[in-house]
Amino acid sequence: SDYPPDGTEDQDMAWANGLIRNIINVQNFQIQQMQAWLDANPTLAGTSANCYDNGAAGSTCGEVKAAYQMSECCGADLSKVTPYVVSMRDDSRIGTLEISLSSGDVVRGHAQMSVLKPQTPFVHAFRGIKFGEAERWMPPVEPAHFFQYMDGVRPIDGPACPWITNMYNKTFDAPFNKTNPALEFDYETSEDCLNLNVFTPVSKSTEPDGLPVIIWLHGGSNVAGSATSHGPIEWLVHGMNNSVIVVSINSRLAALGFLALEVLATEDKRNVSGNYAILDQQLAMRWVKREIKNFGGNPNRVTLLGQSSGGTNIMAHLIAPDSVPLFASAISLSGSPNITMNLADKYEQDHKYWLDNTNCSGIEAATEQLACMRDLSVAQVMQAMDKNCKTEVESNAPFSRHIACSGAGGRYNLWEQDSQVPVDPSLGQMGLGLPFIDGVTLHGGADSSILTGLKKTFSNASPPAIIFQTLSGEHDWVPSSVVTKAGDDGKGARGLLSQQLSACGDRNHSCCRSCERGQFGATNLTDFLDKVWQLAADDSEVKDPNNTYPAYALTADAGATCGNVELALAAASGGHTDKIFVSTVVTPPSYALFAGSCNIRSTMPFHSWDYSAALQASNPDGAMQPWQADKMVKSGENFFKVDPNGYLVNCGLAPDEPLEEKGFEGKPPYQPSHRDVKFGKQLLRQWLAFIQNGNPGWDPVTSSKWSDYKHGKITDKPAATVVSYKQPACDNLKQAGVSTSWWWVN
Repeated sequence: SDYPPDGTEDQDMAWANGLIRNIINVQNFQIQQMQAWLDANPTLAGTSANCYDNGAAGSTCGEVKAAYQMSECCGADLSKVTPYVVSMRDDSRIGTLEISLSSGDVVRGHAQMSVLKPQTPFVHAFRGIKFGEAERWMPPVEPAHFFQYMDGVRPIDGPACPWITNMYNKTFDAPFNKTNPALEFDYETSEDCLNLNVFTPVSKSTEPDGLPVIIWLHGGSNVAGSATSHGPIEWLVHGMNNSVIVVSINSRLAALGFLALEVLATEDKRNVSGNYAILDQQLAMRWVKREIKNFGGNPNRVTLLGQSSGGTNIMAHLIAPDSVPLFASAISLSGSPNITMNLADKYEQDHKYWLDNTNCSGIEAATEQLACMRDLSVAQVMQAMDKNCKTEVESNAPFSRHIACSGAGGRYNLWEQDSQVPVDPSLGQMGLGLPFIDGVTLHGGADSSILTGLKKTFSNASPPAIIFQTLSGEHDWVPSSVVTKAGDDGKGARGLLSQQLSACGDRNHSCCRSCERGQFGATNLTDFLDKVWQLAADDSEVKDPNNTYPAYALTADAGATCGNVELALAAASGGHTDKIFVSTVVTPPSYALFAGSCNIRSTMPFHSWDYSAALQASNPDGAMQPWQADKMVKSGENFFKVDPNGYLVNCGLAPDEPLEEKGFEGKPPYQPSHRDVKFGKQLLRQWLAFIQNGNPGWDPVTSSKWSDYKHGKITDKPAATVVSYKQPACDNLKQAGVSTSWWWVN
């Protein structure tokens, strides 16, 4: 009906309520949520200055006005109810969309607006699509009936899988409530969590075979995170010039996703157990292969993109025979090369460090033991992973250990984040949150080696293309307070490392139990550190007056980069060297920022810096917008922003007052520089070029030998190719006795 341009407030409300009633009558809308909004916003109309011309390009309000023959409207306020108002229209630009799947079921989506441009959709979002279901510790299957999580008529994110919020001692198990559904950054969970989101460009593609597709595998050490936990991944559609479709998926986590026991294998059709999360991801990949053409995607041009443990899972898929045919390329960001555990060791580990921590351990009958395990609450399942893990500060060691999870009952062979040197690698992988080589889902040959598995994959006729990417200061994500203090007090990071590593000359010392030979002995420690400092000085873009960067470069090389190069060269030994790329990011943020800690600012190319920069450079409101953290929580009188792993993140620039004294209000969001944006956009161009034509802008390895392989050096400028880039640093570590046992676990 016509809307009176000079209506009174009562007329305004009568018009608005009448419009709502019409919509409800046509499509059975739920009036409660709309009425609640109206109750809170009694005046819907505005002056003509707030209105848009009829049919103005990009103006949702104008299009709605034209659709309903309204002579006036208020764009700013009406935009808040646009998802409901325009649902009556099959308008691919602003309304609810419907797409038919191969099963005949219909998936609904909606046009998603940005914060500063609420009248202009930037992506079509199809959320909460259930792709699978699984009993606890069983392989997933396709759902018996199609299901999409909805809030009335609006699709929403489905529940996340249960996780450990701080990854060390607390379980996140908030039941999913469909009447109060999970919206952005509201992580309600359920074991029935196998759902995905699809994001497509607003404009129709001109690609005859459909757009390339990115499947996002989130990070979180495989014990935390979800399809929505690492920020608005849908921004990548905008950041890559509307040239891709993005799919983000959930998979099971921690002990629910990776527990392996002989008793579980008795009920598994594979005759092995574990790696359930990898099977979940495979099922999602099959869904994409089958259905993505209905969304305008090309099922033969699927790229896996994963960061941290998401990158680790990509490495697992590269040696999974059932995964390899499902994707054409992959980009692994800071993945762990430490997929080294075989089935027998995994069974032994999980029995000792999980089953023995439950009340199901002593039950002899398999059926009764399985019933006991499945009767455990989610919290009991997760807590059994960390029965004796200590999280308090231990001050009696050379370095204070805030995360002391090595030793009996510990869950990970973690790098001590306050010492930045590896501790006790004798426990091997000992991580319930990691893929392992079971011989069925993941193949590693007779020696159960990821290196052997990669060689086999790339000896096939048509393997996927792959980028292995790391950062030069990975552990600066949560900076070391001890290294920082040493740099400040004049002792220096070198003096600190010399003190710590000199103890490693004793083979009985905890940090040397898996040494291949004498390690960091007094005779070669000086030469070893000389080399570390020299290489860091020659290569760094980091402004580091206290000269702590070499300590971080050392741990990044030992834990991540050297291992990633080893994987690339192992793949190259199978063939197809033109499809294998390895790279390292050396450009740091322009300013110090709070990344994984709100107490010490990161200044180096830290873990997740590349992903964060690329995502923020994709912001549809503008790449120079301040960076926002993921979620606000209240502690006392202060609000803090936290990421899904429980770390305080992105607190922004601020004075050096401790968080407890200053509070979040003193730490505004990070304001990127033009160089930060340039860096993020370089990454986006590189990834898109790799997805579209197989080359990211630097040379492939071209060789399986350390002496002449090629390595990409990533900055805010076009990538440079450096021959044997990491050979000197990795040779220095090998000569000191550092081996694959020191590859990190994430």
